[in-house]
Amino acid sequence: MKWEQTAATVAALLTFGCASSHHGLKTERGTGTSQSYAGTRDNAWRACLLALRELGLELKELDPERQYVLADHGSSTLSAGEHVGCFVGEETTPDRTSVEIVSQRVMTTNAFAKDWSEDALWMVGLQLSRLEAAEPGPWIQAEEVDACVARGLEVARETNLELTWEEKQRCRKDAKGSSETEAACLAERKRVREGWLVYADPEQVVTCLDGQPADRGTH
Repeated sequence: MKWEQTAATVAALLTFGCASSHHGLKTERGTGTSQSYAGTRDNAWRACLLALRELGLELKELDPERQYVLADHGSSTLSAGEHVGCFVGEETTPDRTSVEIVSQRVMTTNAFAKDWSEDALWMVGLQLSRLEAAEPGPWIQAEEVDACVARGLEVARETNLELTWEEKQRCRKDAKGSSETEAACLAERKRVREGWLVYADPEQVVTCLDGQPADRGTH
């Protein structure tokens, strides 16, 4: 009877709560849980990526320039899921960097959602210590992370430059039979797309990291 009442309560919370998106994590930066670590900002960002991946979260947005990682955790029996952001802060000293974790519920009224702050910060510390030590071991090295992120950015840019069927049809229609005008229209649309903000493709990065020989050992 108690389980049925709990299940009913959860169902009600999931039904009537307001849904959030992982994109909203960026606006909540500065409201999460922070911790200072011995290490550089670049390694801290790499540690964010590796930590959230290691925790089984689905990477959604990777920005090596602004140095943050956004991820999601899927639904479970008691939760509709969570959004998690890992943000690298400023260096507090030449050899220390702060990292902030923002953990949000997918359904804002779901009291049963997990807060990932503690687990994520612990895993960031573990990954960062490995990256700073730069010692061979059954874990991914900094240069391997960079190579995978570079490939992820390359794939994202290629995808970003692919015009949609609707865009191509619009150029053809506006050209009114002129192949030169149509070509110029397509070129202009690609030029505009080149200026769009591009994040590293998460799926490509994860696939690349999973293929690293060093990642097949015991963590």
